[in-house]
Amino acid sequence: MGGILFVVCFIAAYWLIKKILKFFKRKYIPPVATSFKCMDGHIVRSNGELIIDNYLHRLDIEHEYENTIRVRGHPIKYD
Repeated sequence: MGGILFVVCFIAAYWLIKKILKFFKRKYIPPVATSFKCMDGHIVRSNGELIIDNYLHRLDIEHEYENTIRVRGHPIKYD
């Protein structure tokens, strides 16, 4: 009986830790929303990003805004 209780407590603790870590990994949202809409429909956060995004769009260069890639199993966000 003690082994079953241990397993149940372990699973509950594991689930709780996963929820807490997920909560702290949430994306940062600035208190004041600043957004600029580009010619191709992307929403960017600064005027400099707007200029670069529109320039890439005019040159017909495919691009993505703030995507995430995985390198050796670790997520890395690029601009």
